[in-house]
Amino acid sequence: MNAKIAIRACWLLLSLVVALSGCGGAPAQAKIVGDWKFHYSGTVAADGTFTRSAYDTSCACSPLANVELHFKPDGTVIRIGTGPSQSGSYAFVDANHISLQFPPALGEADSPTTYEVIISGNQLILRSVEADQMVDQRYVRVE
Repeated sequence: MNAKIAIRACWLLLSLVVALSGCGGAPAQAKIVGDWKFHYSGTVAADGTFTRSAYDTSCACSPLANVELHFKPDGTVIRIGTGPSQSGSYAFVDANHISLQFPPALGEADSPTTYEVIISGNQLILRSVEADQMVDQRYVRVE
């Protein structure tokens, strides 16, 4: 009788482990909430090779040196940096793509920008496609 109980307990434990192993980390929607500081950007070639752009944070003279994105749980995003801060909104299009919308500059059309979202640890990549080339904006989480 004790052997049957032990076998059932093992099967129950095994079933629980298998069920929980399918549950990955938190989705990007939950992970993106918080503050992110621009680190650098660049392009990604078709073969996956990354090339940094001239603008990064290695020089205080860079216009991107102090840029931060603050994602709030209610779908608002605040961009701070050089010039006045801007409030906008964000929404996930699907599990891995986000639409960001900020007020347009004078004379520009009001249109959101969609990015692929890649979050790994304390790093955020917002990847867009411009002129058939992938462009990465890379951020680090502000602690």
